[in-house]
Amino acid sequence: MSKNTWSRRSFLKTAGLGLAALTASGSAGRYVAQAQSKPAVAVGMRVRGGVFEFDPVAVRLQPGDTLTWFQIVDLHSTTAYHPQNNRKALRIPEGAAPWDSGILGLDGRPFTFSHTFEQIEGVYDYFCIPHEFLGMVGRIVVGEAKPGPATEQPLPDFARGVIPTVEEITGLAGATFNGAGELNLPLLRIFEKDQNQALVELDALLERFAAGQGAAGSLWEALKAAEQLDPYRSALGGFGELVRTGPAFRDALQKADELKSILSQARQVLR
Repeated sequence: MSKNTWSRRSFLKTAGLGLAALTASGSAGRYVAQAQSKPAVAVGMRVRGGVFEFDPVAVRLQPGDTLTWFQIVDLHSTTAYHPQNNRKALRIPEGAAPWDSGILGLDGRPFTFSHTFEQIEGVYDYFCIPHEFLGMVGRIVVGEAKPGPATEQPLPDFARGVIPTVEEITGLAGATFNGAGELNLPLLRIFEKDQNQALVELDALLERFAAGQGAAGSLWEALKAAEQLDPYRSALGGFGELVRTGPAFRDALQKADELKSILSQARQVLR
C-alpha cells in the first residue's frame, strides 16, 4: 500500500471509528447516506487570538442545504447583507430570503441559529452586528457562483483581506473551508451536549473524507495536492478517538483547531 493510498475501510479502522461501532441500531448508515448526498457544515462564531471571526469564513453549499452557526465565545449575530437588516447594501442574490439571528444568547435566544438556502444560487455575504467593523464577515456560495450584488460591487474596507474570492471558494482551496465546516459538526453536538449525535456526525465526517480519495475537488485530493494529507489524516484519527471519549468542549475545540491549522496551511499552498 503506497504512502497516500488508503482504503476507506483501513482509514475508518485506524481512526477507531469503524461503521460497525455505530450501526447497532442501523441508524448511522442513514445519517452517512444523508451526509454524502447533501453535506452539511457548521460555522463557529468566536474570538481567536484577538480576532473576531466566523470559523470558517467561507463555505460552499448546494441549494436546499442548511447551515448552522453556533456561538462559542462573546456575543455575535449572523446577519445577511440586505436592506431589511439595518439598511445594509444588498450583498445576497436578488430575490433570496435574508436572515438575521439577532444577538445569540440575549433575551432568551439560543446559542445556535440555522438557515436553509433554498433554490436561489449565487454568492451570499453576511456579518456580525456588533463586530462587523472589526472584520467579522463571511461568505457563502450556494450552487453556481452566479454574478450578483456580492460580486458586482467592491467589498467594504473592513472585509478586504477577510472574505475570500469566489475563485478561491469554488476552487480546490475551497475544500479546506468546507473541511473546517465539517469538523464543526461533531463540535456543535458536543457544544449541545449530545454525545450520541456527535458520534454520528463524526462517523459521517470520516466516511466522507475517506470517500474523497481520487474524487476531483475533494478535501482528500486538496490535501494531497498541498502535501498535507498525511499530517491531516493522522490528526483526524486522534480527533476521532478524542470525540469517542465524550470530551469537554474546550478539549475537542483545541483538537479541531489543530486540524484547522493544517487546512489553513494547505489553503495557502493551493491559492
